[in-house]
Amino acid sequence: MERQQLAAEKKQKEEAATKVQAIYRGNTARKELADRQPSRDAKEKTDLPQSASDKQATAEAPGVEKTNATQQEQEKAATKIQAIQRGRAARKDAAAKKEGSFRIPTSRDAKEKTDLPQSASDKQATAEALGVEKPNATQQEQEKAATKIQAIQRGRAARKDAAAKKEGSFRIPTSRDAKEKTDLPQSASDKQATAEALGVEKPNATQQEQEKSATKIQAIQRGRAARKDAAEKETGVPGPEALKEEAAIAHEAAGVAAAQALAASNQRMEAEAELEAAARRRAETEAACAEVKEKVLAEESRAAAAAAAQLQEEAELRRLLQQSEEMEEAARRAVAMREDLRARQRRAEELLAECREEELRTEQLEAQAQARRARQEAQPSPASADKQEPGPEVSVPEATEAKGHPAAEQERAEAATKIQSLQRGRKARSETGKKGKAPPKKANIQVSVGGMNMGV
Repeated sequence: MERQQLAAEKKQKEEAATKVQAIYRGNTARKELADRQPSRDAKEKTDLPQSASDKQATAEAPGVEKTNATQQEQEKAATKIQAIQRGRAARKDAAAKKEGSFRIPTSRDAKEKTDLPQSASDKQATAEALGVEKPNATQQEQEKAATKIQAIQRGRAARKDAAAKKEGSFRIPTSRDAKEKTDLPQSASDKQATAEALGVEKPNATQQEQEKSATKIQAIQRGRAARKDAAEKETGVPGPEALKEEAAIAHEAAGVAAAQALAASNQRMEAEAELEAAARRRAETEAACAEVKEKVLAEESRAAAAAAAQLQEEAELRRLLQQSEEMEEAARRAVAMREDLRARQRRAEELLAECREEELRTEQLEAQAQARRARQEAQPSPASADKQEPGPEVSVPEATEAKGHPAAEQERAEAATKIQSLQRGRKARSETGKKGKAPPKKANIQVSVGGMNMGV
């Protein structure tokens, strides 16, 4: 909003300066034309009013209307310049209050105040003086305008007197000062006399009365123009209108310079604002980058923790798989050992069965041998029974061998085979007992082979 307002003020200043320059160029061109054509000088001066009093008199004439486009442009330009001045004064006051600058007023400040009206009332009065009343203005409004113009004149004169006293400047009055006093009425009585001389009529005046008023106004303007020309020729100093134009030009130049300074200040403020905005954006970007870095570091730490946890889980899984494989291997070994034990158990059972069969066979053989011995003992030979004394026991095979019977040899071979088989069975049973199986009971078998008793 502030930038838009400054841009609008700048645009208004440029438009006002353009209009003032156009007005000044128009006035200059008209003056040059008047200088080139002296015969038309009086007519030009009568057609163009040159002072506020002339404008007021022309405006107060009941039949005269404001149809001059230049006058309207002047009014608009003056209004805009006054608005610009009010804005500049308000900004200066605000800046002075803000900076706390205290300055002792000097004679130059007083002179500037007297030359350029700075108050809102003076500017408004000047605008109303430049802005001539509407065609349908009443007598009361015209009187108010005249009163305001008189107040402005009195205030300006008072300020000039105060400035002159303050500066201590003493000046000898000249004919020009006297002429200016005669040209510019300073009191209400003078204004009233001028109005009566102009013959201000009521709004319902006739056309003839209006023509008379216009004739009087033109006569007053011609007299004033003649007096101004005479004063300029006598003193060689330009008249009040030229001074006013020069003051307007200087004021315009000051306004342009102030506008340029204000534009430069606005540009500087905009540049500073842009720099501050860039600094804020940079700080925000750095903060965002730092936040992103923190987030990235946090994500990296979380990723590292997740990777470590995953590695730990993988190691635990490998350990569990290894344990499972070891358990499966142990189970396989246990199954193999169980099968081996079952096979050994079956083999031991087979050996036990064989041992039992051998024991049965041995018992049968022993029973047969005992039966033979019993038969032999029961049938002794009579010749040898008387001669022989009781001695050691002789087994059947020995007796058979002594007689040279072939059956004895056969029996001896069978007995040796049985003994070998019994020894093999005993050895197998002893090995089974070492592995955890209780060995079977030993069979106490007495076998007589070749006259020798062998226990198996």
